Amino acid sequence: MKKFLITGILMIVCACATTSHLPEWQEAAFRDIENYKTSFLAGKESIAEAHFNRARGALSA
Repeated sequence: MKKFLITGILMIVCACATTSHLPEWQEAAFRDIENYKTSFLAGKESIAEAHFNRARGALSA
């Protein structure tokens, strides 16, 4: 009985430990949106616009 309990706990821990990676386009879009927000709030509108357009391109692809 004790072996089944330990096995069950180990299975649950192993199932929760797996991670899935985000696709590259999602990572790129998130990074560009964050850069857009930082640049826009710093008053660098031309740089912010470039980041925003890159993020839109990544999301539409």
